[in-house]
Amino acid sequence: MKQSILIAGISGSGKSEVSRRLKNSGYETCDMDSMEGLCLMVDKKTGLPTPYDNDNDLEKIEKMYWLYKKDKLEELIISQKSELVFYCGAPNNLEEIVSLFNKVILLVANPDIIRQRLVDRKDNGFGKSIEVQNYILERKEKIEQSLVAQGALVVDANQDIEVVVQKVIEFSRV
Repeated sequence: MKQSILIAGISGSGKSEVSRRLKNSGYETCDMDSMEGLCLMVDKKTGLPTPYDNDNDLEKIEKMYWLYKKDKLEELIISQKSELVFYCGAPNNLEEIVSLFNKVILLVANPDIIRQRLVDRKDNGFGKSIEVQNYILERKEKIEQSLVAQGALVVDANQDIEVVVQKVIEFSRV
């Protein structure tokens, strides 16, 4: 049976690094945020797609949602060729897409580690400003509680990255 596993967590929790390490270990991974046609930014008031050009303008960020197109994601998962694929991402409509996956693995890290990862990241500018970091962390508990309530398996992402990756692999086999 094919397994589709979502690696979720707030920005800075370690999703991208875990995904890279899994891929380097021979697992198929999919960074959903970078997939053409799967994601879109929409205006909260109008629901219309909107351009997004600044990863640290809190005023703009608060007016938008980052969404995955559920139908496109479902097509992607159905068409997966490998027996096991790890999907990585955290859109605003996470609760809507969780049911598409066989398992959800939630990466949880403490605020100091998240802040440091956001500042240090090289592949993504989102979360470099203290205001955006605060915005991310204000949403942390609600997002994590919601995913746990939906059955997410929690991995302590404060640990060494290799330990985190091994725990993700272990949970994929449960």
